[in-house]
Amino acid sequence: MTAPLRLRSKRNRVEKVPLPGEENAWAVVKDFGENREGYAAELKMARLLLAAGVPAAPILRAEEPVITYRWLEGVPLADLLGRAEEGPEGEALLRRAMEALCAWLEGYRAAAGGIILGDAHLRNFLLLEDGTVAGVDFECCRPGRPEEDAAKLAVFTAAYDPPWTPAKTRLAAFLLGECQRRLGLDWGLLEEEMARELAAMGRRRGKEMDPALLGPVLELAKENHR
Repeated sequence: MTAPLRLRSKRNRVEKVPLPGEENAWAVVKDFGENREGYAAELKMARLLLAAGVPAAPILRAEEPVITYRWLEGVPLADLLGRAEEGPEGEALLRRAMEALCAWLEGYRAAAGGIILGDAHLRNFLLLEDGTVAGVDFECCRPGRPEEDAAKLAVFTAAYDPPWTPAKTRLAAFLLGECQRRLGLDWGLLEEEMARELAAMGRRRGKEMDPALLGPVLELAKENHR
């Protein structure tokens, strides 16, 4: 039998394991340890989204502190960002992926109401074979405004290595425009949240981030939205 594969996670122990009784099928076992609040928040949101038809990994079993999901075949959106630097074809691929992401966010908001993801980044979204996007990792869900999630996603996109390139700027602006169109974001609040996220990113990376980096992204997003 194939050995379990440890998956990247900062907060939990997450493993990809063979699914017994099914050939070439996999499950994801997520152990929250002592994080009972995270376990409860994720289980509640995953069940809510699945019931509403919002793409997410099916739950196979849940017994505190472990949730077992069926493995979803897809590519994390973060792993596709490098394609933005490959010219028009790469940018077109990423734009289609961002459209699918924003459609997911629209469905999420309809199902979750005033509860936001709280830890929104592109590693938690998978582009599936049919071109749709599925979300994973809901333990940080909390009450908030959608501008917070949109700001995190846009800053993550623009600052992904190589950061702040013209292609990444266009992609982040496109993402914001799609979020604005689907979610009706407040531009003033969005700018505040993006500045806050940029400062937080600087603290995580141990270097100050110039707020002026956000100007071209926001200007292009507003221009595209007119």
